[in-house]
Amino acid sequence: MPGRDITEADVAPRLKQLTDAGEKLDGRLVQETVEDVVEDALLVADARTAHYDIPADAKGDEAIAEAWAKQKFMADAQASVTDADLGQWFAERRGMARIVFKDEETATKAKAELDVALAAQPDAPLSTFLAAKGKGGKRRDGVPDGTLVDAQGKNELGETLLPEEGATVLFALTKDGEVSAPTKIGDAWLLLMRVAVRPGTPVALVPDDQKAAAKEKIVAARAMRALEEHVARLRKDQGVNIDELAIRRYAKTLGIESLAKVKRLPFGQRKAAFQKHRVPNQAPMRPAGRDIERLMQERARQKMQGQSTEPGAPGGHVEPGAHP
Repeated sequence: MPGRDITEADVAPRLKQLTDAGEKLDGRLVQETVEDVVEDALLVADARTAHYDIPADAKGDEAIAEAWAKQKFMADAQASVTDADLGQWFAERRGMARIVFKDEETATKAKAELDVALAAQPDAPLSTFLAAKGKGGKRRDGVPDGTLVDAQGKNELGETLLPEEGATVLFALTKDGEVSAPTKIGDAWLLLMRVAVRPGTPVALVPDDQKAAAKEKIVAARAMRALEEHVARLRKDQGVNIDELAIRRYAKTLGIESLAKVKRLPFGQRKAAFQKHRVPNQAPMRPAGRDIERLMQERARQKMQGQSTEPGAPGGHVEPGAHP
């Protein structure tokens, strides 16, 4: 990085803090921590170039970077949220579960077996579906079971979790526990189950605390997205170079032999500290407030805990087995 080299002395204290908090020391943690340290340093340099008045309680690059990011991006994110955004958040949604297959033949066979199993256990459709998913799905699916989507397959933040043709199939299911016929979506075949329904609610009828919680989540996601784009520009403009060989050598001193399968996550997906707004129904974060584990999918995991019976309750997930 121009003007500064990141060394073991910068990385080791951060790693110790994370492992002391319960993180597993492995290749992923080492590589992502190096990336975090580098990008925090970029943000600190950016803050100083902008003559940012660093708060007295911001000690070290991580704290300064967090404070600068909030200063730079939160206000615009807050101002960007409209009634239309809130209307999208509280639109009618379906909780879905799905099994993904690589071909029609396998999906058709699985559907026939599932129909028999569902007929034998009519009172536990989701459990039966998930058991079939555990042994039958051949494709990875990163969307948690119970995730809520609207008629376009989007979550509350407007991100597509299910292609629209799949959402059309999901919304055509008439009751909880019903499973679709094998449906071709892109290059895969899906079986979709309707887990639950969250009725839509006009924004004017949503309680103020629920609107505030929804707005906070939208703001956090937009600020994080802006931060991620800014960090990417800083890396590109400054020609940041990370010595992979040096990382491997360092990892070996920690007893880690290989980083070959580690893929660098975007900055915003690693940094939980910037996500200021959290509510009690949000899924737990990792220790020490880092590593958001796919930020946008984490939003989809947010549980409705006791609010699933309330129209328009904020949150992106219905607990399996919950009914509105």
